Amino acid sequence: HIEIKSSILGFIIFTFHWFILSLPLITILVGKINWKFWISCCIWILIYILHFYFNGCILTKIERRLFNDKEKWYGPWTPVTQLISLLKGNPTKELMINIFYCWGILLSIFTFIRILYYTLQFKI
Repeated sequence: HIEIKSSILGFIIFTFHWFILSLPLITILVGKINWKFWISCCIWILIYILHFYFNGCILTKIERRLFNDKEKWYGPWTPVTQLISLLKGNPTKELMINIFYCWGILLSIFTFIRILYYTLQFKI
């Protein structure tokens, strides 16, 4: 029976969290439009579906529990929330939901424009 400290396990989950967010995101933003792009889009759609299903990010909830920090830990959004805290005070749950919605809308618009440009490029 091996026992792992919760902070180490939290770091492992956090690293996995960043990995499954950043690779598909980079592919969507700057990668070629190929099968990797479409898989990355599917991963991000799944991320949004899971956020709505679990009423937030399940990985962030696990990290909060492992780090024993339910007030200041927001997973990959932590740098954003720390900036908000410096400027306006602690972010509310409603503000974080709105930021998540805005992020989703911006990413969707950007992705749609990339796909539109890509399809028009081959029709000209």
